[in-house]
Amino acid sequence: MNIVVTTGCLHSGWETALPALRQLGLEEGGGSFAKWYDKLFQEAGVTDLLQLNQPVQPSLDLAEKAAALFSEGVDIPMLWADSRSLWLLDFWATTFPQARFLLFYVRAESALAYALWQGVDPERFMQAWHASNQVLIHFQRRNRRRSLLLDAEMAAQQPEALADACQRIGLVLRQENPSPTLTTTAPALERLLASQFLREQPAIQDLQMELEASAQPLGEVTAHESPQPLEVYHSYQQGQMRVEQLTQARDEQAKLAIEHQDQIQQLTKVRAEQAKLATERQAQLTQSKQVQEKLEAANKETGQENELLLLQLHQVQEELEAVFLQKQQIDQTQKEQDTKIKQLQQELDEAKRQFQAEEKARKGLAGEQQKLQTQIEQLTKAKDEQAKLAIERQTQLTQARQSQEKLEAANKETGQENELLLLQLHQVQEELEAVFLQKQQIDQTQKEQDTKIKQLQQELDEARRKFQAEEKARKGLAGEQQKLQTQIEQLTKGRDEQAKLATERQIQVTQARQSQEKLESVKKETEQENELLLLQLHQVQEELEHYFLKYQDLVRELEEQTKAESSDSEEQREPEKSNPTKTSKITAPIRALAKPFRLTNKAMKREKMLVNLLKDSGLFDESWYLAEYPDVAEAGIDPVQHYLRYGASEGRNPSSKFDTAFYLTTNPDIAQAEINPLVHYFRYGREEGRLPSLQGISAWTP
Repeated sequence: MNIVVTTGCLHSGWETALPALRQLGLEEGGGSFAKWYDKLFQEAGVTDLLQLNQPVQPSLDLAEKAAALFSEGVDIPMLWADSRSLWLLDFWATTFPQARFLLFYVRAESALAYALWQGVDPERFMQAWHASNQVLIHFQRRNRRRSLLLDAEMAAQQPEALADACQRIGLVLRQENPSPTLTTTAPALERLLASQFLREQPAIQDLQMELEASAQPLGEVTAHESPQPLEVYHSYQQGQMRVEQLTQARDEQAKLAIEHQDQIQQLTKVRAEQAKLATERQAQLTQSKQVQEKLEAANKETGQENELLLLQLHQVQEELEAVFLQKQQIDQTQKEQDTKIKQLQQELDEAKRQFQAEEKARKGLAGEQQKLQTQIEQLTKAKDEQAKLAIERQTQLTQARQSQEKLEAANKETGQENELLLLQLHQVQEELEAVFLQKQQIDQTQKEQDTKIKQLQQELDEARRKFQAEEKARKGLAGEQQKLQTQIEQLTKGRDEQAKLATERQIQVTQARQSQEKLESVKKETEQENELLLLQLHQVQEELEHYFLKYQDLVRELEEQTKAESSDSEEQREPEKSNPTKTSKITAPIRALAKPFRLTNKAMKREKMLVNLLKDSGLFDESWYLAEYPDVAEAGIDPVQHYLRYGASEGRNPSSKFDTAFYLTTNPDIAQAEINPLVHYFRYGREEGRLPSLQGISAWTP
């Protein structure tokens, strides 16, 4: 990293050596360098560099940022030129060991002349020059291998010698025919003042000698010629001319400032009027905003209510969905129960069919048993009959045996019959035994069937109980379903009411928006009316200004006529006092044109009432008034109206029988009250006995 730090005393003109360094290939650093310095001296609280007398030490943060000001690997040496570097030489020497330092000084007389030319206080500058150059000398003595102390003016005049001197500290610069640079010389007057000031400064002269002894010689020192008196005089004249130019410019600026002040006052008035209009507009806008805020509040409340309604609708919808899910579950359960009931019904039907079949079989067995019982009864009856017959036959046999002899043939037949009867009895007995066995089997079968029937009856009762329980549960579910249906109907009704309420709120919002639109349209119409009123006011103002200018011209002419007539006698003036003056006659049209603009509606109504009052009173003679005062006839103004507005104040009479001046003179209270004399006479004066003229009341014929 090749860094060349160049510095010197502030306001001394050491920067004249920088063009020579640029010719030798040095390039200046970027703006980050100056920003770093600004931040450093801002933190140090330094506002005036001329007051510094000791080095400035950067903070740790700024010291760390200092190394980032330059990029690595720069082949061309970088020029770092700033007067503030003078107070950080030790810091830069420590931070950048490879840096080189070119320390420039300017001889005291040239430096002071340059400072005076810039308007710097000489005493403060010389103190800063003394302190700065001492710092340069001490630093150069401590760092001889890295720094050079050089005369800035000599460096500018001899760039080749400057390049050779830089090689002594290892700074190789190119030498391609560099040319001397022109130095800025202060005017002769400043140089003369500087030489006079330094004659009484031995410390400055000693430091100057020390600088020349410590500096690297670049050639023979060229002595500055003392300014000649003529040169000083020309410089003084130039300065005087410059002062005059500045004074003239200052006067012109003051004049412009006064004009600007007048314009500002006019603008202030205009702004005041605009502010007044703006205040009125602001009041209207405030009212509109209040109305709008009310509407927005209503809209907000409506929106909140709508949100609540939407929440309620969502809740109702969720409840309906829950009810719908419950209904689906109930329907599913009911379907399952219906399926079970159908299965049980089928089983019950099957059991009924089996029972009916068993009942039918039992009835068949009962019929057969009854038939067998009938047969048994018949056989028993037959057996009884056979037994009775056997007894009878035994009796007959006994009788036959007794009469065996008598009835041998009959015994054989009876024996045969008995055998047949015995066979028949054995057959009947066997048949009875078979019937008895069959009856036992039937009884056993009937018992089994009765057991099965009881089991089926129990199963049927159980099925009936289950069916009744299912029926009861189904009825309960039907009741719950009916309740849910009722709730659904209620919720649907509430939802319809909420929807109806939301519709009403929407209608209210629409009406509010329509009202707002109407208010906005009314506001626009009001603004348009205000603009029209402003235009009318501007037109009236322009007309008034026009009439005012005419009035000023007339007044000017009247003043000239008054001056011309001032030499007239008092005898000619007396009639003018009793009669209308020329001034009043001439200015009457102007007043007649200007006065209506100052009348308000209330005043115009009152004036109209008084005009009608005087016309109806018979006290005002319009024909006489127009004939007596032709200027009123020429102006085309109503005579009664003219008398009320101007005639009475000008001393004009409403008729030949009423003297305005006489009435006001004899009645000073009316004059002080500023009441129209004819109106007062009509209302009060006639009843109070006041005289209308010198002729008295007898001359008046109302």
